[in-house]
Amino acid sequence: MEKLANCHSLHTVGVASSKLASPTIFTKPPAFIKAHIKGSARSLFCFLGLGQTKTFHQEMVLNILVLHGINLNMFGKRDPAQYGTVTLDEINTQLVAQGQALGVHVECFQTNHEGAMCERIHQAFVDGVSAVVINAGAWTHYSYGIRDALAILKCPIVEVHMSNIHAREAFRHHSVFADIVKGQICGLGAQSYVQGLQAAVKEAQASA
Repeated sequence: MEKLANCHSLHTVGVASSKLASPTIFTKPPAFIKAHIKGSARSLFCFLGLGQTKTFHQEMVLNILVLHGINLNMFGKRDPAQYGTVTLDEINTQLVAQGQALGVHVECFQTNHEGAMCERIHQAFVDGVSAVVINAGAWTHYSYGIRDALAILKCPIVEVHMSNIHAREAFRHHSVFADIVKGQICGLGAQSYVQGLQAAVKEAQASA
């Protein structure tokens, strides 16, 4: 048996030696190996066998999760003086396009149910997402349940808000997420999301 060894973790996966009939140098992992590869955004793996060491560099695309909280499905209809006329679908389309430009995969999720938001964050932990951008809406100011769910994550978290929450009602000035996020971007409309995504990608790349 030959072994696929992650040069960082020294984890090995056995593969049949009959798969390699020639001393081909891999520039990317063949299909029968690729399914076993897990790791950071940039991981160096070594294939050991046939008396030779073969290396390849596997680029893993960063996965960024954007979370939209309660009432944010009403963007474009709700209080345009604070939030403008851009819709949530338009924001999501812009974020996916921005992600493609940055070379990352962006997934967006919105719910008006606190439990559903916590469960989506739990799934993000299981999936090992690279970073999270969150606008929790009013939950920002009181949901310790969502705060504790976010605290489970090992990846960078960036908090964003369309409006300037510090220039609005007093109850909006406080974020229960403040001590667990990398930073907060607010008051820039849809650009808060764009800049939040850029910051999240930068943080994820730095921690990869």
